[in-house]
Amino acid sequence: MIVEIKIGKSHYKIECSEIEKNKIINNAQKLDYRVNKLAQVLGDVDEKTLLILNSLMMQKEINDLIANKNSKETSSDNLFSEDEIFDAISENIENLNSYVEKLINRIQDY
Repeated sequence: MIVEIKIGKSHYKIECSEIEKNKIINNAQKLDYRVNKLAQVLGDVDEKTLLILNSLMMQKEINDLIANKNSKETSSDNLFSEDEIFDAISENIENLNSYVEKLINRIQDY
């Protein structure tokens, strides 16, 4: 299937599957909006330059999102203090000891 999209003043024909059609049209509309907004700010700039500038801006946004996600993951790595971790481990060891003792008692009673 071929879908015709409009970016800026140009029309492009994109071959895609029926499943991809709506996503391509939706993304093209968003890109067209961004390119037109950039054209308003920059004035008389050719479309190729607008597309390149927009691509660079989008790449920066992607990098910022990745950096933000990575910083959240790093900060979430430290959800517990060392003392809290040791307390949790100690509690688990105590629970295991209690369980093992109960098993030993059952085995001896058997």
